[in-house]
Amino acid sequence: GIINDSFSVGVFNGRGFFLPVISGIARDPDKITELVINELKRLKKDGLPEEDVRIVTKMTYGELFSGFNNVESVGRAAMQAVFDDREIYTAVETTAKIEYNEVVQALNELDLDNYSLSIVEPNS
Repeated sequence: GIINDSFSVGVFNGRGFFLPVISGIARDPDKITELVINELKRLKKDGLPEEDVRIVTKMTYGELFSGFNNVESVGRAAMQAVFDDREIYTAVETTAKIEYNEVVQALNELDLDNYSLSIVEPNS
């Protein structure tokens, strides 16, 4: 009951940076932040289930690949690829090749003490 279907996760990345992003509408964003940070700390300590990583990797691959079924998405991806000086299919290919140990390494390198929380409140 603390999150709703507006809750989403994603990644904002480019040359030299990688930023996980969590967004949504919530009554208590501080509590959600606390829960997410605590879960990431637990996963760092206890380890990531390999099967979960495999499932999320396949889901991400499918989402990236299906983006090429939309002309607007392809145009956006092509433009971004030019700006990033990479090929348009790099993200799809990288996701297809990612290994479990690389995901674990990324989690372990994630600085959980260095995050920001932005709250946008509606006008009354």
